[in-house]
Amino acid sequence: MHKDIRAVLGEQVRGPLAREYCGGGDLGACRDTLVSTLKEAAGKTAAQVYPGDDVCSAGDQWCADSINHRTLGGIKHGKISWQNRPTYQQVVEFTSHR
Repeated sequence: MHKDIRAVLGEQVRGPLAREYCGGGDLGACRDTLVSTLKEAAGKTAAQVYPGDDVCSAGDQWCADSINHRTLGGIKHGKISWQNRPTYQQVVEFTSHR
């Protein structure tokens, strides 16, 4: 069984973990870091989180998170909602029927 899983299950783990975790592996330190960074983030205004640019006004989350198409020739598209897509996409074209 992988030693990281053993640690989660509360079993004895020999040696250090393979990678460093939040709080250096200390649950209390990790919890403190998480709480403090969440409080810091919650204290930000929408305009600080979503600063304006030439497309979106400051604080406009929907606009900042949207996909904005650039006009190409005479074709223009409006913004669309952000979509979670894979980093790598592959297109396969069959030139004839199998």
